[in-house]
Amino acid sequence: MSVLLVFFDGVGIAPSDSDKNPIADFVNVPFPVIGVPYDFYNGILVPTDACLGISGLPQSATGQTTILTGKNAPQIQRRHVNAFPTSNLRKVIAEHSLLKQVKELGLSPTFANAYHPGYFARRHSRFSVSTWSWL
Repeated sequence: MSVLLVFFDGVGIAPSDSDKNPIADFVNVPFPVIGVPYDFYNGILVPTDACLGISGLPQSATGQTTILTGKNAPQIQRRHVNAFPTSNLRKVIAEHSLLKQVKELGLSPTFANAYHPGYFARRHSRFSVSTWSWL
């Protein structure tokens, strides 16, 4: 069995008849790349509350940390964190990364990205959550 996780950062799910839903045209039709149907209301894409009990605008670093670790990162950090994870979030990622858990089960995770090789020459504090998860 294989599992493919695809992340679209910053894309929320609005009602399918809303002009604020950028993927409404794909509801219940084959996904254009891999042939899987979207079904917003029967569990394939599930609307969630990205605030996770913390007031403020949800942000990438805490949201992605939550998705890739199963831990409530905004609650751990006591705020939403944009773009790059803090040292505290990097510790959570290092301990609970989904990719680490898969490897510990004896399976072989793979990480694909669209980063230029020069991206990895940058300071580590500027790596995304997904990159930290892979590392």
